[in-house]
Amino acid sequence: MAYIVVLNPLIIGTAQDSTGHFLGGGDAPNLPLVAAATALVAGVMTILMGVVANYPLALATGLGLNAFVAFGIATLPKMTWADAMGLVVIEGVIILVLVLTGFRTAVFRAVPTQAKTAISVGIGLFITIIGLFDAGFVRKPAGPTPVEPRRRRVPRRLAVGRVRRRPARHHRDDGAAGARRDPVRHPRRHRARGDHRGGRARRLADRRHRQAWSTPPAGA
Repeated sequence: MAYIVVLNPLIIGTAQDSTGHFLGGGDAPNLPLVAAATALVAGVMTILMGVVANYPLALATGLGLNAFVAFGIATLPKMTWADAMGLVVIEGVIILVLVLTGFRTAVFRAVPTQAKTAISVGIGLFITIIGLFDAGFVRKPAGPTPVEPRRRRVPRRLAVGRVRRRPARHHRDDGAAGARRDPVRHPRRHRARGDHRGGRARRLADRRHRQAWSTPPAGA
């Protein structure tokens, strides 16, 4: 959960509202202020969850909601960051009422398991896209496509799974067309074959020897 302390300021701290101001009322991003507020709220809510509810659950800022507020609400005409945060407070009060009445639990149980899994996967993909965008692997095109890959060489230090080329094995060639590989280059293989054939011959000879001694002579 600690990633939200870094990711939340990068989302809501770098977005401007309709008036051109950043979160906090300044004309420039104030990421330390947003990060401190995110960590403070997460710490207070986690302590309250343990003291009041006696439940081992950590709470922090929701990842999907902050992006919706930053890019879907704060950018609306005549909308400021103060108005957007006021809507978030109202949304929290509504959620509190739904929790106290038990309606939220009923809705949560009514959501299919596949939808819950899809939500978790979607959040993971969203984080992945943000990481790829910040790392420079993808970029925002001018068209309707959300992102597209950058056509450039990946630095060698970022390459994963490099293929190591093994040197070609050379064998002795006597000049004849279709000559077989020299047995000297593969002593283990040929020695194993010889031991296998020799062991089979010895076992067959031992079996014949036992049969000869176990068979009584004629007229005995």
